[in-house]
Amino acid sequence: MFQDKNFGFLMHWHQIPKGNPAHNQSGAAFLLLVTMLLGAMLVLAGSFRAHVVHQARVTFEQDQRRYLDDVLENAHHWYQRDSLSMEVTGQTLTEAELLQQIAPDRRFGVRALVSNRLNTSCPSDAVFGNCVPYRVLVIWLPPISSIDQTTFNQANGAFVPDPSVLAAGTTRIFDTKLYQQGLTVQISELLKSTAGRLQNFARAQQSVIGTSSFENYFRSKDCSRAVAGFFPCIDTYQPITNTSIPGMLGMTESDFKTPWGDVVQISNLLDSNNATVPYSLSIRASSPWGQTITYQVQQTD
Repeated sequence: MFQDKNFGFLMHWHQIPKGNPAHNQSGAAFLLLVTMLLGAMLVLAGSFRAHVVHQARVTFEQDQRRYLDDVLENAHHWYQRDSLSMEVTGQTLTEAELLQQIAPDRRFGVRALVSNRLNTSCPSDAVFGNCVPYRVLVIWLPPISSIDQTTFNQANGAFVPDPSVLAAGTTRIFDTKLYQQGLTVQISELLKSTAGRLQNFARAQQSVIGTSSFENYFRSKDCSRAVAGFFPCIDTYQPITNTSIPGMLGMTESDFKTPWGDVVQISNLLDSNNATVPYSLSIRASSPWGQTITYQVQQTD
């Protein structure tokens, strides 16, 4: 509406004569208003589009990280399942073979490699479990818009991710050292439990006889035949399951198996004492890479 000064009444803008200055002023104001509204709409649209793009990127990155975590979990399960055969043979899987095991659902161009067996030159006097050969397994998602510069040296386990991969946090590393050290602990526990059963057997035999003399039930006095209540003569280390001892203890072969599928070995001549009290025999177990842990078991009253 517009109030004409000459006539003193209100007029709509379209009723104002085009030559009237008020007509031009009102038209400019209208165009300015329209321009401002369009500008505001464009700003809002741009802001909304930026928000949508940002959310899509965040969702995409979250999907990548969740996927990598799933593949890493698969890698842990795979190694626990297949480490026995792989470490005994020393085999190193190719990338295709590894991905088939840990990433059957290939997404984001996932890549994965496993090193050769590392730390294999353990000194002969190394404490069992302190020097453990292991492997390094790496998983990563290559960059989308550039050539992947990631490198991995299977001979020494050195992993250098592409800078953009490192910045995105799309790498996962699995070091098997702790897992292998855990298996050596299991071997120690197996030998301790076996030693306890051998001692309990000898103690039980001593109580049955009920004499004050202390007999050596760990080794028969007559190696030419089986003597009830005495372990047979075992002059060299051999699997305990190759002797009559498991039956004498009421145990089976599985009770003496190491985490790597080997069997506890025993000798009551080597590393043993058959001359004086306390009598003793020795048991031992080995790792796939040749390290051996030996326990001397003393007969107690």
